[in-house]
Amino acid sequence: MRAIDATLKARIQLAQQTLYNNAEPKMDVTVSRPRTPITRAGFWQESIVTAGATAICTSVAVRRMVDKPTRAYVAYVTDAGSLVVKYAELNTAISRLIWITVETIADCTACAIDFDGHFANLVSKNINYLTDELPWLFYVTSAGALKGGILGETYDTLVASNVMALDAIRGVASKYKDLDQGLLLFYIIGGDVYYNQLIAGVWTGQEQVTLAPANSVSIKAERVFDWRIVLQVMDNTGALYEIFTKMEASGWNGTDFIQITDITIATALIEVFYSEYQNTENISVDVGIDAWNMATYSPTLLRAWNIATSTEDPENPGTYYDDYGYRVVFEFDECIMNAVAYPADFKLVDAYNNVWYGQSVQQDYHSRFVTVTFTDFNNAGNDVTAVALAGNLWNGLTMLTETSVEFTATELVPTFIPAPVPVSIWNIDNKNIIVKFDLPIASINSQSGFAVSGYEPSMSPEGALIATNYVNNLIAHDDPSEANGSVALNSGTFDGLVV
Repeated sequence: MRAIDATLKARIQLAQQTLYNNAEPKMDVTVSRPRTPITRAGFWQESIVTAGATAICTSVAVRRMVDKPTRAYVAYVTDAGSLVVKYAELNTAISRLIWITVETIADCTACAIDFDGHFANLVSKNINYLTDELPWLFYVTSAGALKGGILGETYDTLVASNVMALDAIRGVASKYKDLDQGLLLFYIIGGDVYYNQLIAGVWTGQEQVTLAPANSVSIKAERVFDWRIVLQVMDNTGALYEIFTKMEASGWNGTDFIQITDITIATALIEVFYSEYQNTENISVDVGIDAWNMATYSPTLLRAWNIATSTEDPENPGTYYDDYGYRVVFEFDECIMNAVAYPADFKLVDAYNNVWYGQSVQQDYHSRFVTVTFTDFNNAGNDVTAVALAGNLWNGLTMLTETSVEFTATELVPTFIPAPVPVSIWNIDNKNIIVKFDLPIASINSQSGFAVSGYEPSMSPEGALIATNYVNNLIAHDDPSEANGSVALNSGTFDGLVV
C-alpha cells in the first residue's frame, strides 16, 4: 500500500468538492498478479511415450469429460511411415504414465488427433469445454489421401489426393447454438491452405483460407486463451506466418477477473452561489446502446449444406433411415430474425434449373443458422444453388437483399422416374406439329431430340413419293407443372407430306 500524496489528501478532506476550490480528487489504481516465465522448469514434466523411434509428426489430445482431464492421447508418424496412436490415464504423475498402443496404420506421412465436444455450465457458473469419449484421428497416406474418423472406427477418405500436411482443433460454440465452429480440420493441397468443419456430425465442405501464404508446406492449429484459433503456416522459403480468427468468447478459457460486489454512494446538497449565470440549467445524460448484431448492411449467405432427416421405410414400418434429400442448413454472416415465418423465401435451384421452395423452417432465437425443409430433392443435379430471397427476411435493422451460394448436395439417393411416352401427334397447319406425352416435359436439351420425316410427291408427272427429312426450326414445350406435357415442332413447310 502506497502513501497518499499530501496535496491529494488535502483535496479529499475539503468540505466542498467543487471545481472552484480546485478539488477534483483522483487516484489511479493498477492491480496485477505476479507472473512466472514459462521457461521455468516447474512448468514442464516429461513422459516417455516410446523409445527407439524417430517421429516426423506428432499430435496430442486430452480427454476432459468432467471438470478435469482424465486421459491423454498421442499420435505420431515414424520415419518408417508408421502411424501409432497411444493413450495414458491421467491418474498419476506425468513421469510415471503408462502408454498403451490402440492403433497402428502403415504408409502414412502426417497425422492429427483431437476431440469433438460441447460447452457446458459447470457448478461454478463458469463455462467449460467437455470432450466426447473418443477422439477423431486424421492422417495422410503415402499416396496423399486425407482420411479421418473416430479412433478405432472406419476412417473415411475426406480428400482423395495431393494433401501435404494437416492439423485439427476444436473451435468455440455458444450454449445458445447461434455459433458453432465445430471440429476444424486444416490441410494443405498444392501449397494452398484449406479447412473443413465437422458441425453436429456433418462435414460442411472444403473452404480455402485465403489469408494464408502461397506455397505453404506446413501448418499447425492451436487455440489461444479467449478461444480464437491461430494458424502457424510456413511457406517453402521458411517464412512463418500466424493467422488469427476474430475474438468470439473472451473469458471462457479461465481468464482472471476482479469483481466489485458492493458500492456505497453518499450524497449531499451543497448550496451554490452564482455571480454570473443563465436562467436555465440543463443536466442531461447520454446513453448509447449498441444494437447487438444489427448491422446496417444486408445479411449475406455464407454457405449451405444438406443434412439428414430420419425417415420411416414404407416397406419396413418401424425401420428408419437417414434421408439427405429434404433439409438444408443456410448459414448467414449475421442473425436472421424472422425466417420461421417465411419458409418460401428460401429456395434451391439445381444444375438443370429445377426449383424447390422451402416448406418449413427451424431456427434457434437470434441464430445465424437456418434449417429449411423442402419437398424431396433427391433427384437434384449438382451443383445446387441455395437462395435466400429479398422482401421479408431481415436482421432486425436491415432488410435482406437476395443472396445465394452454390454447394454440392451429398448422400442423395435419386428415385426412379419413368420416361415420358408420346400418346398422340397431330399438326395444326402445314408447319407445326404437336406431340403430346403422358408426363410433364421439364426441359428439352436439343432440337435433335425430335426428327420429322415422310414422303412427298416429286415434281415429275408420275408423282413418285420421295423420302424427305425436315429441319426443326423451333421447339417449345408446356409448363412442366402441367399434368402432362406437349411439344410443338416448327419443321418448315410440308404441304405434300404423306405419312
